[in-house]
Amino acid sequence: MSSNIYSVGLNHVGAYQVSGVPFITGSTDTLTNTNDDLRFQFPNVTKSITFKNNHNSQAVNVHFAPWLAGDYDYTYGASTNNNYIEVDGGHDVTLQVKCREVFISSTTNSQTLDFEIIAELTNIPAARMFSLDGVEGVAQ
Repeated sequence: MSSNIYSVGLNHVGAYQVSGVPFITGSTDTLTNTNDDLRFQFPNVTKSITFKNNHNSQAVNVHFAPWLAGDYDYTYGASTNNNYIEVDGGHDVTLQVKCREVFISSTTNSQTLDFEIIAELTNIPAARMFSLDGVEGVAQ
């Protein structure tokens, strides 16, 4: 008789086939410098994420590593090789990705951000997700 106990993990297909648990947050923070960013951590690994820029005219940057190398204990930053998505004012983008955190930054100095993050979460604990630091196209 086997005593193996199985649980969900990053390669557990079923965790991504079912509808995700909703997660919604947002912000209207003002960033005074283009090198600043906001970090949003998820309690579980994501299945998909929608970024909605509610500002009428100003774009925001969305990335999976901090803007600058060295922030949040990351060796590499998203700005190093333009590893970010710019979401124009009044637009949104949906990404089918697994991650445990995202970062939002401004495109200009003294910019007021007005955005929402809508995510579908799996039942995979965030601690099981590997770091994206040093992953080519994300933070290198």
